[in-house]
Amino acid sequence: MRRRLSIARALINQPELLILDEPTTGLDPQIRQNIWQMLRQLQKDGLTTYSRHIIWTRRSVSVAALS
Repeated sequence: MRRRLSIARALINQPELLILDEPTTGLDPQIRQNIWQMLRQLQKDGLTTYSRHIIWTRRSVSVAALS
């Protein structure tokens, strides 16, 4: 819950740049996918993101390339 809250708090002022440090660590797989989908949509909308995270799955590799 804290991790999701910190991401929401970071987005509330509609920043142009968002720096995340392992944003989905410790989250269940469904919530993790939801957060990555949200971040991809924000990138399409013009938000620049930088994310450092552990790559666990093959699907995450493609997400890492987007960051």
